[in-house]
Amino acid sequence: MLGNKVLQQVALRFSRSLPHGALLARLGGDEFGVLVEGSYESAMDVALALRATLSYPFAIDNEKINIDVSIGVAENNGTTDLLRRADDAMYRAKREGLGVCRL
Repeated sequence: MLGNKVLQQVALRFSRSLPHGALLARLGGDEFGVLVEGSYESAMDVALALRATLSYPFAIDNEKINIDVSIGVAENNGTTDLLRRADDAMYRAKREGLGVCRL
């Protein structure tokens, strides 16, 4: 399926742009999670780098596919709380439009 191939390529681009020690996981559907140590500013730098990896099209099965991303960033105060807050931030970013990163 084309969608699965796109998700695999997104994961590959993301994994290549992450700093050493960061953890990337597909949470389900078209959502990925990234755990990275550091400050809010460094987390936003990672988010912007991830967004930049999608700035050029994917070439899959002789098709060029352009996608964009909405990114939510949250500070870790426990795994369940972290995922909920990151999800909330992502939906705020989606409401603001494509290519947005929100805390």
